Amino acid sequence: MKKIHLTLAALFFLLFACSTEQKQDESEEGYEMEVEDLSKVDSKALYQEIDSLKKEAFASEELKISKAKMIVQILNRSNAKLDKEKKRTAKSAISKASRAKYSKSSFNNNEEVMQYDQRITEMITALNDLIDSVDDLDAQEETEMLLSEVSDANARDTFTRGYYNNAVKKWNKMTKDHKAKLEKENPEIKIAALDYFYGEAPL
Repeated sequence: MKKIHLTLAALFFLLFACSTEQKQDESEEGYEMEVEDLSKVDSKALYQEIDSLKKEAFASEELKISKAKMIVQILNRSNAKLDKEKKRTAKSAISKASRAKYSKSSFNNNEEVMQYDQRITEMITALNDLIDSVDDLDAQEETEMLLSEVSDANARDTFTRGYYNNAVKKWNKMTKDHKAKLEKENPEIKIAALDYFYGEAPL
């Protein structure tokens, strides 16, 4: 009886293993079928997408700093009694973030971009502490809305940089595998590999 159970168990295990292996093979085949054929990609549109995403990322950094400065200006003009230490900390955080802002020549430097992101986080925290201490409700509501815009922009940056890096990864692969196609579709630019945010290609 035990031998029969063991035989049936072994048979069941064998069938299960074969079924799992088949599903895995089908899954891998499906994945391979989903790989994009870069020879059919509109490289001109791709380049325009990359340029647009890069401009969007840099514009976002300008927006965050300018909105942060506006918050302090609004609070200064209000009738609110500001905590001097928190105001000093907020203004210092804005200055540090502004100085740490990456440029077109440093956005591919992981250390510099990460340091800038840290400065922005510190700036948002300092501004939030300052706004929370304000006793003028009108000024508080107005500046909270502005700070929300800064925080939202900061959250979007991660996605913008990610979309940019994915597009650049595609472009850079095409410079190796389909350079003639790129040259034909983009005669006005010099075909070359582009830099990634953080200096690293996405997985």
